[in-house]
Amino acid sequence: MKTWSVVFNIFAVLILIMLLVVYYNNAVVIEKEFQEIRLKAAVSYSAEAAFLSTIEVEDIGIEYINLDAVVINPGDCLDVFESMMCLNYNMSPSEENKALIEEHIPVAVLACNDGYYITTLAEIDTTPDNGVMGNEYGLRWSIKKPYTINRDDTLYAVNLRNESWVSVRENYGNIEVKDGITRPFGATSQEYRNIILREINSQITRDMLYQIDKTNINRKGWDYTFYLPPIQTSTGINPIQNPSLLILLQGVNFASTHRIDVVNIAGLTTVRKKVVIAFIDPETNIKYYCYEGQLPETLMNYVENYYNNVEEAAMAGYKPHYEYLQKRIKYD
Repeated sequence: MKTWSVVFNIFAVLILIMLLVVYYNNAVVIEKEFQEIRLKAAVSYSAEAAFLSTIEVEDIGIEYINLDAVVINPGDCLDVFESMMCLNYNMSPSEENKALIEEHIPVAVLACNDGYYITTLAEIDTTPDNGVMGNEYGLRWSIKKPYTINRDDTLYAVNLRNESWVSVRENYGNIEVKDGITRPFGATSQEYRNIILREINSQITRDMLYQIDKTNINRKGWDYTFYLPPIQTSTGINPIQNPSLLILLQGVNFASTHRIDVVNIAGLTTVRKKVVIAFIDPETNIKYYCYEGQLPETLMNYVENYYNNVEEAAMAGYKPHYEYLQKRIKYD
């Protein structure tokens, strides 16, 4: 009888150990998933703050909603991103902690209307008083690189928002420089727009992959296969077609006790704000509101006012038109 009691006790202990192992593994998985979600949110908030710090507007008069007036200045973009990441993880935004964040950024891109900045791994001297020169590296923004297209031995620098261009061509040893404000080569407006987006996004993708490979020489390895499409894909991936910020983060080891190998990509872009349209229904004489782009063209003659937000429209006595408000808004 004692023998069976010992056997049952051994089985009970084994089952208890198995349950503890399962519990521990589940706890690790749950903790890892939580930290991945937390990291994604932290990267998103930090990138938004960094992008807002880069945006300037040339003229905030009546043309304040014109995206052609948006100017991007990289300035303290990286510093703001790193500082916000530190604050999100209750870390002091010291130079050491920001350098720790920076170690996990393989590449970042800041796209403007007429070119883009990309981070490069540059040799720097963070401790000038220690008597050691070199062998210290950090991310720095490149000079602005133009969006270029090569056609018929001519190099064109083009613009995201309009059809302006500057061309450079060698002619029997002489360099010819020209500029214009309409399409430089034969194509319809839509065809030209498609060519621009395809070439620009391919150029940025190639440059990002090159910078990642260059970073691999002096840092840990990163393995990426990605592309930026010329049009929005069925999965919701958008091309760069407005001033935008793109930051990649991977291999994070400061967020939890376990290394997070999931790639986090933060992407933000500028869009023209859609105003709220207040109108009156001609059949019921009820006052409604919806967003610009949702109201049918047949009702544009019944528009009474425009507002910055729905709160202003509601305060003025207009009701939400639920049918129109469900329509998808297409941003410029």
